[in-house]
Amino acid sequence: MTAPLVGLAGALTLTACGVPPTGVIEAGEPASGMFSPAPRPTAPVVVSLHFLRDGDLTAYPRELEEPADLGAVVGRLFGGPTASEAETATTALPRLKRAPDVTAGGDAVSVQLPDGSPVLGDGWTMTQSADACPGLP
Repeated sequence: MTAPLVGLAGALTLTACGVPPTGVIEAGEPASGMFSPAPRPTAPVVVSLHFLRDGDLTAYPRELEEPADLGAVVGRLFGGPTASEAETATTALPRLKRAPDVTAGGDAVSVQLPDGSPVLGDGWTMTQSADACPGLP
């Protein structure tokens, strides 16, 4: 029992040797809170919107500043060609006053046009669930 006490006393004596007491050492501003770096700007994303040019589908690249999501891309598609693209590009899509609701799941994309939107022209397929038509068996 005396061996551990002697060892502990020796260790305490050695750790105290040669370390002079000091006052407070100034080292700049005190730490405060957590640092959160400024958000990194997102790089613009280029997507291809397809419009008709002389009867053929042609890609027209568009730069999106906001993070590209399917809803933003479909909204731009319904926005139609820009003024400079309109010299060569056309579309049968109606210009919408509000963005459509877009959802994707599996291999299907659903685009819900706002109420009061013009009817789409020939060549468009519309699917609707039975739940959307009350009163039908």
